[in-house]
Amino acid sequence: MASGQTDQFESRVRVYNRGIVPVAEGPGTPVHALDAAVNLPYVLDGHWIWASVVVVFLIAEIFTGGTYMLPLAVAAAAAAIISYFTGLGPVVEVLVFCGVTVIAYFAMRPFAARVTNAPDVSFGADRLVGMSGIVTKTIDGVNISGMVKIRGEEWRARSADGTPIPEGSEVIVQSVDGAHLRVSSPPA
Repeated sequence: MASGQTDQFESRVRVYNRGIVPVAEGPGTPVHALDAAVNLPYVLDGHWIWASVVVVFLIAEIFTGGTYMLPLAVAAAAAAIISYFTGLGPVVEVLVFCGVTVIAYFAMRPFAARVTNAPDVSFGADRLVGMSGIVTKTIDGVNISGMVKIRGEEWRARSADGTPIPEGSEVIVQSVDGAHLRVSSPPA
């Protein structure tokens, strides 16, 4: 390396221990990266930490079934704004986060109820209520003696109003009583 190049290098980077192993310090050097890592709490201001928390809550909101993380993201955004504009400290930021979380949960309840107002999904035999089927064995009206076929499945059935229903008739499931269906003839 020529003398001019060494001087140019030394003007940008401080070189320590000119002995056997020189150590360089300056932008783009390992010592600079280590210094940044050691001083990370001073590099990251509170508003950047809160902004990161907002992003985490928004990503979590995408993967949850309801609107559970959205109030937390709103509260973290409020704490980030307070941190950026006032710099009052982490205690105030956490208090703002907690307070806005409570307010946001109550404020978003009506919105969340509207958004997630999906019909309840019935499981088991309850899913059959309201479906129509065909009587495969006559329902006598008193005992649980009849059979009804609904979506390829046969169920024991009895008449909901006590009237007999002949084989081959179409029926509508009114309710489920254990493993038995209460059925009635469809309105004419």
